[in-house]
Amino acid sequence: MEAAFWYAGEDHHDARSLAAAFQTLWDDAVDQVFRRRNSVWIDELRGFLRAHGREEAERIVASGAGESPPAAAMARLLLALDPALEPRVGAVRLTPDGLVAAAEALAARGEPAGPMRARLDGAGGAGGPSRVAEQVAEIGSARILRLWRALPGMERAAAIDERWHGWTEAFGRYVAEISPHAGRPSPEESQQASAALLLCAVHPEHERQLDRRLAAARRTAARHQVWWAQLAAEGQRNPPAAVLAVMTADRARTATLDERATARAAERARREAERARREAARPAPPVVAGWPPAPGPPVEVPPYQPRYVPLRRALSSAAGAWVLVLSMVGLVVYLWAASTLGEMLVAHHQLREAAGAGSRGSVSAAQDAQGATGWAGLLLVLLPVTFVLTKVLMGRGTSRLWVRAYAASAAALDLLLGFVLITAATFAVLVLGAGADGALDADSPPPFGDESWGTVAVLLPYGLVGVWVVVRSVWRLGRAVLGRPVAGPFLGPGVPAWR
Repeated sequence: MEAAFWYAGEDHHDARSLAAAFQTLWDDAVDQVFRRRNSVWIDELRGFLRAHGREEAERIVASGAGESPPAAAMARLLLALDPALEPRVGAVRLTPDGLVAAAEALAARGEPAGPMRARLDGAGGAGGPSRVAEQVAEIGSARILRLWRALPGMERAAAIDERWHGWTEAFGRYVAEISPHAGRPSPEESQQASAALLLCAVHPEHERQLDRRLAAARRTAARHQVWWAQLAAEGQRNPPAAVLAVMTADRARTATLDERATARAAERARREAERARREAARPAPPVVAGWPPAPGPPVEVPPYQPRYVPLRRALSSAAGAWVLVLSMVGLVVYLWAASTLGEMLVAHHQLREAAGAGSRGSVSAAQDAQGATGWAGLLLVLLPVTFVLTKVLMGRGTSRLWVRAYAASAAALDLLLGFVLITAATFAVLVLGAGADGALDADSPPPFGDESWGTVAVLLPYGLVGVWVVVRSVWRLGRAVLGRPVAGPFLGPGVPAWR
């Protein structure tokens, strides 16, 4: 009968099946084979290996891990069980893509809690060391990449392992050098640093990303710490130093800020002491009869009257300089067009109505559009006055009642401005339509003669602006009339209440 070995809830009849199970349950396999080493369990495993002709694997099980790490002994055992096994440790695949995925997963785990606040890959969240971190650490300490370099897909494994191992040892030396200034990293921080070094060992792009993070850190106040500046300068040529510099940048920046605060406090204390010394050395004033004068009656201070300014949503559209200028330009163009082209536009539509080609509505619309020029002229006066009034209110403040009156008046003025802008855009549409009709009808003279009627096209966007101003002013007028908040405390000239 063929020998079988019971593990992970099933009988394994060949060495390759057992190797796959050991890989899947890597932690349990390492613990049972090289740590707990139950004699009955070990004897059964050795008997299974002898039965299947795996003498090298049986020798590794019999001798145990010895002085080498248990993970390294397990890597040799799996290679003896299956020379073509899949290169992975638990869920971590040892191909370049798999190593990058494991290192990035490790960098995205818990935020370190030690004295050095690492910011290697924007890590967030909280938690202890993950199993991925422990397996990545085992892969590095046991040199499994080097042991399995002959497996399929592991062509670059030895080179990655050499760089990773050398950089990890260099990282430890740099930590020992700066520990008097920045402290020792926590286990979680060391694991994240190992993950960053692994990423740099796999692909140069990660090293370039690390260089960019280091360059950003060198622009902060951390550069004023001598120990950190030396470490950052070394990091421009050495990834371990760059990783450690990025990890300790916040600590160095905090130390610089603390030193500056201490220096400022010492300077203030020196100035106070100098002022006290001068006051003590100043001679006492001579005694003069009747001096100092006797105190007079108490002066009554009037009660404080709080002042208020309009909130942003209560300001007039004319409060902004650019809005005022654009509104004035639109109104001036409208007044020019109505005075120059209005009569000719009405006459054009009357002729078309008499000829049966137009409608009574066109004549009425042209007359209405021309008749709103009085409101446009009024706005040319009221808008600058409102602009000046707004600046005065914002610079001095006033009572709540006057602020509410201002808000209601500003909303009403904006409502009038919106309707005039809509009327101006309507007039422009009528003028452009009449001009186009005259250009297409070669038998009749142009309705506007030599006048530049195409200039009114600048009024077309004002129609959309007018619709928006009307809707907003109706909403603001409702707020002012219904008693909703329109005033904020006056905090000083030029300081808005919505700061």
